[in-house]
Amino acid sequence: EKHKRTKTQTTRTRTHRHNSTTSKQHPSSQVAHHTHTHIQKPKFLHTNTRTHAPLKNKNHKKNRMNETTTTTLTTTNPIQNDDNNKPKEIVLDSLPYIDQIHEDYEDYALSLIQQEMDATTTTNNPDYNLKHLPNVPSTPKHFKKGGLNHVEYNKLLSRHGAPRTDAYVPSLPSAVPLDCKDVTTYKKSISDLKILHEQYRTMTLPTLELSSLYDSSLWRFTNKHQIENSFVASSQQLVQTQRQKVDVINAKRKRWQEEEVGVKLQRLEGKWVEGVVKLERLGVAEEKMRVEVEKWRGVLREMAEKMVEEEQVKEEETN
Repeated sequence: EKHKRTKTQTTRTRTHRHNSTTSKQHPSSQVAHHTHTHIQKPKFLHTNTRTHAPLKNKNHKKNRMNETTTTTLTTTNPIQNDDNNKPKEIVLDSLPYIDQIHEDYEDYALSLIQQEMDATTTTNNPDYNLKHLPNVPSTPKHFKKGGLNHVEYNKLLSRHGAPRTDAYVPSLPSAVPLDCKDVTTYKKSISDLKILHEQYRTMTLPTLELSSLYDSSLWRFTNKHQIENSFVASSQQLVQTQRQKVDVINAKRKRWQEEEVGVKLQRLEGKWVEGVVKLERLGVAEEKMRVEVEKWRGVLREMAEKMVEEEQVKEEETN
C-alpha cells in the first residue's frame, strides 16, 4: 500500500512536429505523438527502459525522438513494449515477506514513515485536545440555560479535554427501621424499597439470563474436563498401572519358565526317557533270561532222569 501511495502519476503529452525541410528530406516522417507516463518511485525498483535510436539527419539533432517506458514488474502488470510485442513475462512471488531486502528499501520506508509522522504530529499544548471547540476559554452560547452543561464543560476545561476518570455511582436509599411510626416515612420507604427491588431485579435478571444460556454448557464443560480429568483420568492411570504390574509378573513367569524351570524340566524329561528305555531293555533281557533258564532247566531235568534210569539199570544188573 505504501508503494501504491508513493506512485504519483503525472501524464505529460508531448507532440513533436517536424518542419517542412525535415518532411522533404524524410517523406516517411510524419507528425508523431508520444505519450510519456512517468511514475515516481524509488530507484531500486526494477524497470524496463527502451530508448529509440535518433534520426540520421545531423541537422536536426534537436528533433531526436527518445521514448522511455517504465513498467513496474508485478504479477498482474507484466512488461509490455510500445510495439505491442510482449516479451518474456517475469513471475514474482506475492508472499507477505521479503527474503532479500534492498539496501535502499529500508531508508525509503523510513522516509515515508517520517513524512506521515510529521503530518500527524501532535503538540504538548494542553488545549490541543480542545482545538475542535470554538473559543475554548468561553462557554458556548447554547450552554446558557443548562447548569449541568456548565458544570460538565468546566470539568472538561479543567481536564484539558481528557476523558473522565470518575464514574457516577448512584447512592441507594437506606431501609426504614421497624420501630418507625411515621406514615409519611413508611410511604417513602415503600418507594425506596421499590427502587431497591428494581435495582436488585436489574442486577439479577442478566445473571439469570446468562445462567440459563451458559450454565448447561458450563455443566457439560465441568463434567467433560474437570470431572473427567479428576476421576476418569486417575482411574485410567490406576488401570494402566495395574496392567503394567500384571505384565511385569507375566514377563517374570515366562522368563522363569523358559530359563530356569524349563531347563530343569527338559533335563528331568531326558532322564525319565533314559530310564524308560533302560527299563524296556531290562524287560527284554529278563524275558531272554527266563527263556534261557527254562531251556537249561529242561536239559537238567532230562539229565537227571537219565541218571536215575542208569542207576536203576546198574542195580538190576548187580542183583
